[in-house]
Amino acid sequence: MNNIIDDIFKLIHSLNWEIEQAPLSSLPSLVDPIRKVLIYNPESITIFHLVEEYYHIKLEHSGRLLWTDNDERNPHEHEAWNEALSWLKRYWDMNEGGDNYLKFMEYFGVPYSLETSVIEEFCPANQNINYV
Repeated sequence: MNNIIDDIFKLIHSLNWEIEQAPLSSLPSLVDPIRKVLIYNPESITIFHLVEEYYHIKLEHSGRLLWTDNDERNPHEHEAWNEALSWLKRYWDMNEGGDNYLKFMEYFGVPYSLETSVIEEFCPANQNINYV
């Protein structure tokens, strides 16, 4: 899974966006829709945040709604979080990451506030469970 950051950067570049590093003080990353650039702090960025920003770009969330730091109420955040978790779970499965969701969260830097969503990715509610 060492190439995942390169894969994410390729996806972002495929949307004609640039990527820059900067010492952001309070955020791991942000997007500038005017310049079409993703800016990230290499000291605090996680794989999850990169994929989340990719989905904000892909889904054209940038600039549609302006929110404060209260991201949990922003519908665009929820959509990007869900898409990012689904993408990361597929990547995890393709690379035989196993079934330990806590290792998944730690490896990708998923915030613990999204633990329930991660569990749902590992065991969907509509999954048929056979009890023997």
